[in-house]
Amino acid sequence: MMFCSASCVEIDCWYLCLLIQSAILGMHSIQKRPVVVGKDIVARPMMYVALTYDHRLIDGREAVLFLRAVKDNVEDPRRLLLDL
Repeated sequence: MMFCSASCVEIDCWYLCLLIQSAILGMHSIQKRPVVVGKDIVARPMMYVALTYDHRLIDGREAVLFLRAVKDNVEDPRRLLLDL
């Protein structure tokens, strides 16, 4: 999945939109992995998510907020439908 940042340049009243690749989001498959719950080890569905981004264009804080939003929406898809 690619994310692009669009920047428009004005040239003699003509607008030229340039797409710049700014981030890549990697979402792995959901697999059961061992997790400690209390004093027990149980199998829970887990998915690894990785974000690589251009630090010149995107602030680290914004990247973390984006990853949190992805996590929240994957864990509870109703958020996407209800816009919570």
